[in-house]
Amino acid sequence: MQKIHKFKNPFDNQPILKLKNNIEIKENNVFNGKQIIYFTDNKIVASLNLDTLIILVLAHSDNNQNVICLNRQGHIVWTIEKREYPNLECTVNNIYIENGKCLLYRWCGIEEEIDPQTGTILRSELIR
Repeated sequence: MQKIHKFKNPFDNQPILKLKNNIEIKENNVFNGKQIIYFTDNKIVASLNLDTLIILVLAHSDNNQNVICLNRQGHIVWTIEKREYPNLECTVNNIYIENGKCLLYRWCGIEEEIDPQTGTILRSELIR
């Protein structure tokens, strides 16, 4: 599992996630060093920092597509593919690595394995 360091910024009391490779996430901003490389009006609820990619889980989306992948310059590489789910709204609320696989968990109880390079869903399983 990826190591994330949480600490408080004494100037504004907002939590910051400090990831490897000089990447930081604060609310809805992604920083590379001191430079903002990505901004969204949507809150970032989870992230996974890979060597050359940053995968973000956003709080809200249309069509259950609330996962995007950025490169180190902040450009969107992919958005999770659109799928139909038993519930009308079944957004992703967590992302993690387990046994070398990149997994998403959707609030409706579905776990999906994705290809982190393309965002393609490789496997989908109801686990709850």
